[in-house]
Amino acid sequence: MTKVARLSAVAVAAALVIASISIWAGFSRRQANLEHEIALLKAEGGCTHAVDLLPAPLGNKAGESVALLFPLQFKWPYPNAAVGGKPVDFRDAKVADAVKIRKAFDEYTTWLASWPSIASVASNPSGRAAPRWNDDWRPWLGKLAADNGAFLDSVRSTVDGEPPMFDIDWSHGSETLLPHLSPLRSTARLLSADAVVRCRNGDTAGALEDVGAILRLRLFIDKEPAAISHLVSYAIDSAALRTIAVILEKGRPDRAAVEKMLAYLDGREELNRLTTALLGETAMGLDMFELVSRNPDILASSGLSSYLGYPQQGEPLSTKMERLVFRTRFKLTWSRTSDEISFLKTMREIRARSRKDYPTMLEGLPDPSPASTAVASASGPPKALAPLLVGSLPSLFRSQAIADTHLRMTRAALALYLYRMDVGAYPATLDTLIPKYLKVPQLDPYDGRPLRYRPTGRGFTLYSVGPDSSDDSGASPSDIVWQHEE
Repeated sequence: MTKVARLSAVAVAAALVIASISIWAGFSRRQANLEHEIALLKAEGGCTHAVDLLPAPLGNKAGESVALLFPLQFKWPYPNAAVGGKPVDFRDAKVADAVKIRKAFDEYTTWLASWPSIASVASNPSGRAAPRWNDDWRPWLGKLAADNGAFLDSVRSTVDGEPPMFDIDWSHGSETLLPHLSPLRSTARLLSADAVVRCRNGDTAGALEDVGAILRLRLFIDKEPAAISHLVSYAIDSAALRTIAVILEKGRPDRAAVEKMLAYLDGREELNRLTTALLGETAMGLDMFELVSRNPDILASSGLSSYLGYPQQGEPLSTKMERLVFRTRFKLTWSRTSDEISFLKTMREIRARSRKDYPTMLEGLPDPSPASTAVASASGPPKALAPLLVGSLPSLFRSQAIADTHLRMTRAALALYLYRMDVGAYPATLDTLIPKYLKVPQLDPYDGRPLRYRPTGRGFTLYSVGPDSSDDSGASPSDIVWQHEE
């Protein structure tokens, strides 16, 4: 071997050694970064598997009864083709029936939502006008409440007890079934309908009893470590707060009942904090990484394909060759460790935002974009799971802000009602309510200033500047407005 050849061989060997060292160093560095992120997650009280977030309630074996807490038996006033016009009873529902349960209740919810909104809020952030109460609805809602009287009695008795947990198998991670959420949301709306009917029939105390039941219903799912559970919590509270608006406008609640409701709402914003739900979403995301690592085909399953945008039109991979090509391409392009680090860092930043106060929490929120465009296309598998798993989670803060805005406006309205009872007129400013009627000023989450208010003869206008943070005197579609006239 010539000297040149020997030198070339040595150079190649040295290059291979250096490349190996570099690859190993990069792997070690990424592994250390991953372990660091997991340590930070655990320091916040999080974990790497969703099943570890909660003690296993009631068994969790596949096919066991889904504990729905009370006999969920709704009755339709009119025949419904989806259920044959018969009452639906889910007391013996099985985990395997979760999809069927959701479908039936979605049919019910769609039908139930066909009555106009019972809010006295003039508009919402989407700009759609919310129609005000109309007495023409009364007989219709009265029949709805009467037909479900036994069910509502069982709900009221159940919510007075210690909030239990539903029988959910969290070991499924991101694929965990939560069939109880839609029924709970529908139950809140049903209680709201009953409250409105009671109020218009002169039973203001009974109407407020229904509102209290709605507010306690939310406590059943507040500890669930899932973002969707939090969103349903907001919807349940929204039903209660909008019903309070109707009661203040159309009823004559006594002072003790209003004071009790105001005290109950005090400090409730802490329930709206997203940190626990985001810890759960982090754990379920890590479960998905493990699941995909074992079986990449799940990314092209019928359950996820339409979400990912792969294959075309969301069809599942049907042949062995398609699955092989998909699996091979994914494994060649996917770096699990780097992807997990990216996911954990992003989730840590989102959780840090959840601990901030308004309006800082809302500053710099990214515009939500479909996960499918971020991670996949019809021509191939995703190169990263992190964008998919994070998805539109940051937009949850917008939902939280809306929920807190309505909560603060309701507290202000209740305090204004008490002041009106004592003085005979509404105050010139909200500052007059402090500290006798309100402990602290009710600040607008969107700009940190007190909610805007002006008396209007025999009523008042109360509003938030809304998501655009621009004070348009309550005239902009983005403003969140409460108009009250006696």
